[in-house]
Amino acid sequence: MITNFNFILLWCLTSACGQGTSPAEDGGDRRRVLASLATNVFQPSLGEFESALLTLETSLSDYCGGSAIASEVQSSWNAAMLSWQRLEAMQVGPLAEDGGALRDQVYSWPLGVGTAANECSVDIEVARYAQDPNVSLKEKLVDRRGLDALGYLLYAEGTSGVCDSEPSGWSALSEVDRLAARCGYASLVVEDLVATHTTLRERWDGNGGFEQQLVAAGTPESEFGSAQTALNWVSNAMFYLDTEVKDMKVGRPSGVQENQCGVAVVCLEVLEFDAVELNNETLVANLEGFAGLYYGTLSDDGYGFDDYLVALGAERTAADMSAAVDNAVDSARQLSAPMRELLLSNPEEVVALYNSVKGITDIFKSEFFTVTGLDLPDMGAGDND
Repeated sequence: MITNFNFILLWCLTSACGQGTSPAEDGGDRRRVLASLATNVFQPSLGEFESALLTLETSLSDYCGGSAIASEVQSSWNAAMLSWQRLEAMQVGPLAEDGGALRDQVYSWPLGVGTAANECSVDIEVARYAQDPNVSLKEKLVDRRGLDALGYLLYAEGTSGVCDSEPSGWSALSEVDRLAARCGYASLVVEDLVATHTTLRERWDGNGGFEQQLVAAGTPESEFGSAQTALNWVSNAMFYLDTEVKDMKVGRPSGVQENQCGVAVVCLEVLEFDAVELNNETLVANLEGFAGLYYGTLSDDGYGFDDYLVALGAERTAADMSAAVDNAVDSARQLSAPMRELLLSNPEEVVALYNSVKGITDIFKSEFFTVTGLDLPDMGAGDND
């Protein structure tokens, strides 16, 4: 059996290990990656989500005011969710601090999202709102706010709710009053989302904020003692692709990974989305987010880890990982049917997507870290799948 140590030794003998520029000698290129990420990845992604939130806020207001139909506000929610899903793959700085508290306020998956218990909790909050609209979401549990709670409210069929026993006072409300309560609570959720994003931008863009710390890493102006430490924050965030995307979003539903339905069996219950079919689009957005971190850009102009690997003399690793990233993004974009349908009719296609994503993470968790000298987080150390 080839151990991790033997694999790395074999790879060093047959590739660019030990060649080119030492990471310790290359602070300039590291800071160039960080600057490109700040300008070409993080800022555009934050700005896109902000714009999507404001559009959603307007659409919800129009819908609740009677000047728009449900499908229009649902479409705005879909756009906001997909915009957020790119940021999901970029959980650095304020999104990673305090155990991801800000992130959870926006989207708390997989904490009960899509379950009857979670949706019943939202129904209870709506019933409470109907009795007292002067409520604040600041102290509410994260699964009763955010994009996930809002999605349930916008896509729920009828107004009966999903609780086994109707929330207090709900049965006394007319259909019109129930819809008004849902609209009112949904409006609070959107306001809370906008406020959370404002806090995120303040921590990111403000004086001494995360972006300033990131681009100045390794200088007296930054709390990061080295550019290598700052890059490690980014590489840690890139593990979202391995744990959440590969294992949870693709591996578990397809049965490649053990799930609540059993071992090696398809499990629709663990799909990220139930009421709305966004599972394919979400995977594409997650992969695009990872690609942005890797390439240092969301377009064609940037300096990323691919360029940094070449600067370190690891051209083959850069080429192999770039090919794996592009292949996985294309595979997700080209799925022939919605994920739920594929799992029932052609699960092999979902397994093939799993293997495409694994093609990235196999290189990422071995050669990438060996060449760059970055530290594997606890979640990646010893993980060979």
